[in-house]
Order: sequence, then C-alpha cells, then structure tokens
Amino acid sequence: MQSNAAQIEAMRAGRLHVAGFSTGPTAFAVNIAGAVPFAIKGWDINVRESGVLGLVGAGGIGMVLDTALNLFQWPRVAMVLVSVFAVVIAAEVLVTQARKRIL
Repeated sequence: MQSNAAQIEAMRAGRLHVAGFSTGPTAFAVNIAGAVPFAIKGWDINVRESGVLGLVGAGGIGMVLDTALNLFQWPRVAMVLVSVFAVVIAAEVLVTQARKRIL
C-alpha cells in the first residue's frame, strides 16, 4: 500500500485532512495525531459546561454556586465565580499550548 500523505501535505492540508485521507504504513500514527485535537476540544468544552450543569441540578461547582445564590452568601458566590473563571482561563492556556505543539 502506498501513502498519499505527502501529496496531501503538499496541498497545505492540515493534520486532520491527512488523517482522513492517509492510507499505508503511516496511517495509524497520522490518525492518532488527528484524534488528539478532538480530545482536547472535548475536554475544553467539559470544563466550560461543568458550571452550567451544576446550576440545573447535576452537582459539582454549579450546585455550590446555586446554593450560595439562594442563601445570599455573596462572598461565597464571588469566590466560586473567581474559581470557575480561574479554572477556565487555566484550561484555555493549557489547550492553546497543546494546540500549538500538536498543530
């Protein structure tokens, strides 16, 4: 089997395109490299949605926020919001660094 990855890369295609069209001995390695960005994006979305899920009763940090809001514990609300903001920013920095290294 021959690999057409070099031709696809010559057309300035990204790794995802190469992963989709690659066949041959390098196909497995290229397909794994194409799957990593999807995993990173999924993790990034999960971090962002965790607070919203808690607000609707799924538990976690959103539930702590909802309880603090209902009990008018404003210092605790502020701390939870700052914590969520810090985690989202840290996750964004990590995802950006990972994307730069992979892509």
